[in-house]
Amino acid sequence: MYYGDPDFGIYISKTKNPAGLWEPLLLVKQTIGWIDPCPLWDDDGSTYLVHAWAKSRVGFNSVLTVNRMSADGTQIFDDSLTVFDGHKKPSNDGGPEVL
Repeated sequence: MYYGDPDFGIYISKTKNPAGLWEPLLLVKQTIGWIDPCPLWDDDGSTYLVHAWAKSRVGFNSVLTVNRMSADGTQIFDDSLTVFDGHKKPSNDGGPEVL
């Protein structure tokens, strides 16, 4: 399970039994403003972390970014890539523009 603390970063904790003991929190990325983390496993075996931004910490929101992660989901390998910006002009179908 991933946990985002907008003042400290993104953490992960693992367990084999959700009703049992969980491993201590592990800091995956020390950063400010990252919230709502969600892991993504691609069909090609790549692992990513998608997250949003806390306006109260970084001055903007309504943006989703993605980072490449290690296969075990405990390390971030690259800088964030914006994949959705809710401030952009809507697409022709009326929905938000996807980058």
